[in-house]
Amino acid sequence: MENIQRQFEKLKADYAESVKREASSQVILDQLKNDLEQTREHKRLQGQIVEQQNLMINRLLQLVRLHAVSLPTHTHTHIYIDIILHALIVTCDFFNIHMHT
Repeated sequence: MENIQRQFEKLKADYAESVKREASSQVILDQLKNDLEQTREHKRLQGQIVEQQNLMINRLLQLVRLHAVSLPTHTHTHIYIDIILHALIVTCDFFNIHMHT
C-alpha cells in the first residue's frame, strides 16, 4: 500500500510538472504568434513604402526625361542628365524596381 501511495504521489508530481511545461509552451507559442503577426504587418508596411518609392522614382524619371528632351543635345547639362538617368536605371535594376516608361 505504501508503494502504491508513493507511485501515486510521483504521478501527481509528474502530472503537475507536465501541466507547467504545457502552460509555458503555450505562452511561448502565443508570443511567437504575436511576433509572426507583427512581422507580417511590418512586411506589409515595407511593401507600401517600396511601392511609394517606386512611384516617386518613376515620376522623377519622367520629369528628368521631359527636361532632357527640351535641352539641346551635346551640352554639358544633357550629358549630366544622361549620367543621372543611367545611374537611376542601374539603381532601379539593382533594387528590382519596376520602372514605368
